[in-house]
Amino acid sequence: MCAQPNPAATKNEIQVVSAGNVPTSNYYDPKLGKIVYKTALLVNGEKNYLFETFADPAAAFDAVKKRDAAYLSFLSKKIGEPEGSLSEQNWEKYSQANGSSPEPAEQFMGDAKMTAQYGDLVSFFGVCEDENLNRKILKKVEQKNFWLKIPLVQRVSLKQLDIPMQNTKLYKAIVNA
Repeated sequence: MCAQPNPAATKNEIQVVSAGNVPTSNYYDPKLGKIVYKTALLVNGEKNYLFETFADPAAAFDAVKKRDAAYLSFLSKKIGEPEGSLSEQNWEKYSQANGSSPEPAEQFMGDAKMTAQYGDLVSFFGVCEDENLNRKILKKVEQKNFWLKIPLVQRVSLKQLDIPMQNTKLYKAIVNA
């Protein structure tokens, strides 16, 4: 999937390279699936990690379905999905339902278990969203027809053909201009 750096690459060429499954500094609970940086872009000779992703997505989905079954059951009823049906194909429905729920403090007053599961799912769906963002970034790199603007720890709209990345310096480059 990811190539090794090409030493003959031009200064403005962006290359997709393996990040080597570098662990993230996120405080995400590893019992719900280890998260790592799998992919990086080599920009002007410097490796810049894409967003975090699950080391093993299938295992992460299995873990969250077991650990947060009670809150997922609540969300399943809310969106009309069968219990236990959370998957890589329908997580966005669950994420939207989780985001539109009243704060768990209101919905499940005094229920520490449900409040904790709500919090787990907020973090879990955040990593799912990062995986989608990585796919969009890699698609834009394949097209090689964009301005690359990488702001420091700031996400910007892909509609502007900007590529958001974390933990980088500010770069501007034109690909195949």
